Amino acid sequence: MSQHALHPLLAPKSMVVLTGDDANDPLMLALLKSLAHTDKSSRQKSCPVSLVGAEPAASFSFPLFTSLDEFIVSNGAKPSPDLAVLVGTHSNSSMEDIIAACGEAGIGSLLMLSWTGEPEDKLIPILRKHNVRLLGPNSFGICRPKQGVYAWLGLTQPLTGRLALMSQSGTVASALVDWATWQGIGFSQVVSMGSPVDVMPSQVLDYLSTDFDSQAILMYLQKIGRPTRFLSSLRATGRSKPVAVVTEHSVGSDERVLDAALSRTGAVRGRRLNDLIAAASVMTNARRVKDGSLLIIGNGAGTWRTSRPTRDGIEYRFAHTRR
Repeated sequence: MSQHALHPLLAPKSMVVLTGDDANDPLMLALLKSLAHTDKSSRQKSCPVSLVGAEPAASFSFPLFTSLDEFIVSNGAKPSPDLAVLVGTHSNSSMEDIIAACGEAGIGSLLMLSWTGEPEDKLIPILRKHNVRLLGPNSFGICRPKQGVYAWLGLTQPLTGRLALMSQSGTVASALVDWATWQGIGFSQVVSMGSPVDVMPSQVLDYLSTDFDSQAILMYLQKIGRPTRFLSSLRATGRSKPVAVVTEHSVGSDERVLDAALSRTGAVRGRRLNDLIAAASVMTNARRVKDGSLLIIGNGAGTWRTSRPTRDGIEYRFAHTRR
């Protein structure tokens, strides 16, 4: 089975961090501290990390190179890293220079934790020209605990689990991971998108829908991009696994229209952050009903169904009631 196009971006096997010009940049130091996190009590895999740019003020064990060209030469015949992480200040390089350097080095995915003043209509052609996918800018990072990937700015490292989280707010993502860790709830994937320019929520959702390690998905959205594309992805994902969605009031759509659209996708709509917390508890701790142990009581005159066990599972019989 072929890999999803976003697999190198969201589940990298190796990465290079572009540290910028400032050795004391707080975002860069926070990221490297997170990447250096290892849980000795678990047997999780590790993701090799290399640094390119200024030497950090703090001491880390990652190999350091002055440029991507030097890194590629020293790498020899080894495959190029799956992911480049852009953090810190890069006063001597434009976004076009950085994207072009990634493309020439064979790095097809770029995670941008810093901000850029470059407009979207200028970035997209450059990304397409050099065949690079961009998550961000202003992303809070990604985590793939099972593979030892902690490329994010949070102070708490998520536990390994079966719950996926996609959030466009770094504050919300960090708060949910803090609470989940306290409750002993783990994650298969954490994606904090920031202000999406290239990779949109619908594309991340497509990836999570095919991710075997993700049994349920939590989403916190501020911008959905193209509504038709997003709702199509959400409907397809909702057929295979539970999805809970919370949106901000500024998402750009009338609440009644959004309620009606989401109700047709099979996703559960929440109103507040507490709703995501409740959904995380239910999705993590709920048990599937088996062996006819569920009783349904209704006073409606609509369609009802009865079932009886068969050798292959459940055989349904449909009937209609009349008043």
